[in-house]
Amino acid sequence: MQTQNNTAGAVKANNKPFYGWIAFSSAALAGMLSNGLFIFAYGVFLPVMTAEFGWSRASIALGMTLGYVFFGVVSPLVGMSVARFGSRINMLAGNLLLALCLAGMSQVNALWQVFVLYSLAGIASNFASSISTNAVASNWFIKKRSLAMGIISGSIGVGGFIVPLIATKSIDAIGWRMSWLALVGLIVIGLICIFFVRNKPEDVGQVPDGVRGSEGQAKVKNAQSEAKSWTVKSVLQQPSTWLIMVFMTSNFFAWAGMMAHQVAYVTEGLGATPMVGAMTMSVVPGASILGGLLFGVLALRFGAKRLAIVSFAIYTLALVVLLVTKSVPFVYAYAFLFGMSGGAILPVMSTLLADYYGRAIFPKVLGLMSFFIFPFRAAAPTITGAIFDGTGTYTLAFIIMAAFSFVGLILAFLVSKPKPPEPFEKLGRDTA
Repeated sequence: MQTQNNTAGAVKANNKPFYGWIAFSSAALAGMLSNGLFIFAYGVFLPVMTAEFGWSRASIALGMTLGYVFFGVVSPLVGMSVARFGSRINMLAGNLLLALCLAGMSQVNALWQVFVLYSLAGIASNFASSISTNAVASNWFIKKRSLAMGIISGSIGVGGFIVPLIATKSIDAIGWRMSWLALVGLIVIGLICIFFVRNKPEDVGQVPDGVRGSEGQAKVKNAQSEAKSWTVKSVLQQPSTWLIMVFMTSNFFAWAGMMAHQVAYVTEGLGATPMVGAMTMSVVPGASILGGLLFGVLALRFGAKRLAIVSFAIYTLALVVLLVTKSVPFVYAYAFLFGMSGGAILPVMSTLLADYYGRAIFPKVLGLMSFFIFPFRAAAPTITGAIFDGTGTYTLAFIIMAAFSFVGLILAFLVSKPKPPEPFEKLGRDTA
């Protein structure tokens, strides 16, 4: 009787409108706000706090570095937690901790307080955004997964626009201390969004992509059964896993290096004004919004791998343009190509991992790969700066970035969907 009731409930739920886009868009908006606050707010407050306390730029910038360090270090833990407890509870906990950290930043009077609070903010942001939001997309969509991942990528660029603007206006109006508290209001919006998040379609009696009818549901069940045969160990034994990790490392290395040094190159290397340097920087996140959305739409037809190849080709071209040009207009061309292709490359890893290995194992694998990629991403700004200090130009650094991007292009060609292993239960019987 209980089984019949459950079945009837599922059928009734399946007759309701597909909830996936509500669950996903709510998670994406909450992730955009928490991710945007962690990444983009700090730089706005940095010069104001430096002026008040007399701290050096290098010392206060260490707070952001520590935030990135702890963001990366906890990635495997976040992946395991999302796999076990679901995205919703992790996003809730992460946003609450982030709210406390931002509120604490309004009361700091010593550098060590900044270091502690932003280290915790890095941990909070990881639980609140990347892995959790991508897991929601992976759980609710199979056929339209690339579109969902592309929207998440584009939302990061949106956060890059709105958070600095709000923070700047707020500091001008009410001062930096009250502005940290004001930004907590954005987290409250995120918490409201989390109320509408559901971890997976099964929680409301639906199936991925909202498919109806026996044929569509059978395809979904086949994909789910195939994915259940994967374990973390078997995933890490696949060459494609490491190919994806390496080409994403090349992407993040170039991206992190350019985000730290692009303005300095344009203003000091090309003699442009600070405003022009800032404008070239603003083009990058703006173009990344377009790139993420284009990836999501085009990958539905051409596949994530083909889009990865095209994106890496444009990414490499952008860096070559930057390397050979000495004209500001060409820097704008670089910034557009670099931002658009970077925004398209960002969702590639999440899309391929979810497509290749399935929903259940996805958060754990994404967390592990983020952990491996993190040291290269964190080191890129320092390495780029050291090259400039040693040579007096960014030329060698740009050559290295372009070379890394070209390697990513080659590896994207080599990636292929792995053959699923035999189901775990069958392997167990054969071994016994």
